[in-house]
Amino acid sequence: MAPTSIFAANNIALITGGASGVGLAVAQLCRKHGMKLALVDQNADYLAKAKESFNSSDVETYQVDVSQLDQWSDLKSKVQQKFGGVDFLMLNAGIGLNGDWGDSEYFQKANIAPAHFFFLFSR
Repeated sequence: MAPTSIFAANNIALITGGASGVGLAVAQLCRKHGMKLALVDQNADYLAKAKESFNSSDVETYQVDVSQLDQWSDLKSKVQQKFGGVDFLMLNAGIGLNGDWGDSEYFQKANIAPAHFFFLFSR
């Protein structure tokens, strides 16, 4: 049996940091395959531009601070209401920090996303 591709028409992709850069590029790839998108970002202006660029009812945007667990829970409810579930989850949101390998405070700040976020969107 051949493996099935996650990049398939009508599959749902949720992409954090999805309004610009790598996240937006992956979103564009997903749409080329006919996927529906839930784009998550903190930047309202970038989200609006991304939504406009796709011009589709199959694309929804959500302004969320992904470091806040309560906002993740709210996002889950909204995405389930709109799409029913998520097939592809890309945790791409990030923050720009200055630091180096020997700076433990930098390391702590750079690793703020707990692993349990992966399980919030399982069907």
